Amino acid sequence: MSAFAVTNTVLIAFCIFLALLAWSRGKARSKAYFEQICRHAATKPWLEANLSETELDNIRKTAKHFGIAQTQAKQLIDRYHQNRL
Repeated sequence: MSAFAVTNTVLIAFCIFLALLAWSRGKARSKAYFEQICRHAATKPWLEANLSETELDNIRKTAKHFGIAQTQAKQLIDRYHQNRL
């Protein structure tokens, strides 16, 4: 193998490593923010006041209000219904 090919292989591996590192850090920060929302004192009163009968509307409103993904909004609503907030 030439030095050029070895250098390219090392650089590609390094780029993949950096991409995975950035992805995992983003995921960890998102999870930490979600847990912070769950522990916040104003979360439960907001959910009590703003949840309706339509699940899709609840998910959209919750995601928009708290600035989280819709999957996390669904988890937050489920925690509220299970009285774990």
